[in-house]
Amino acid sequence: MTVLIIAGVCALTVVVMAFLMDAHRSSQRRSILRSAPDSPGVDLDAPTYVLPEDVRARPEPPTGGVGPEDPENVASILAGATRLPIGFASRDFITDPAAGRVVLRSPVVLVAEDIRRVVDLAPVLAAARDQKTGLVVVARSMAEDLVETLGLNARAGRLRCLCVICDDLDVVAGLAGAQVVPASDLMAGFVPAGALGHVRGWVCDADTSQIQPDAGR
Repeated sequence: MTVLIIAGVCALTVVVMAFLMDAHRSSQRRSILRSAPDSPGVDLDAPTYVLPEDVRARPEPPTGGVGPEDPENVASILAGATRLPIGFASRDFITDPAAGRVVLRSPVVLVAEDIRRVVDLAPVLAAARDQKTGLVVVARSMAEDLVETLGLNARAGRLRCLCVICDDLDVVAGLAGAQVVPASDLMAGFVPAGALGHVRGWVCDADTSQIQPDAGR
């Protein structure tokens, strides 16, 4: 009986600790996304982002898109585009539900080794917001809660964003004119000058990305 009581107490302790850790992570993400980032050289009014718990119950399909894309506009992006076998990390990023794809025009591109925390993207989100453009985040690995948070903000229409998991970062960096940012730099809140890339257009479905580089690249 004593053994059972001790085991029950231990199990309850684990559950409580897990709950508190999850609550802390949610609070931390809420603080990060709903306050201006404290990053050198970044002047950003507090954005109005949402967290997974805010919209997790919303029904499909994603709401970030504005309906079917104009075929001529998509064709203009695909003309001369480079096709890579890398798809979106979540359907929440879809902007064209009818075609099941993401269409971003003139997005900023971040290429990073690994991204673990939402706060690591604060300077990049600020840059994309300042330039009033979309953002493509490409990395070998990303934390699931980061992808979920960005995806649900895209779905809610708060961000024009796309996350892509990719092993061959050098190819994407070359197409976008970007530098591969080490995880240690992101965690330190440092994105080197010139590290962010840019492309004329990015069309992406679950399996494939078609990227049109800027002219001359």
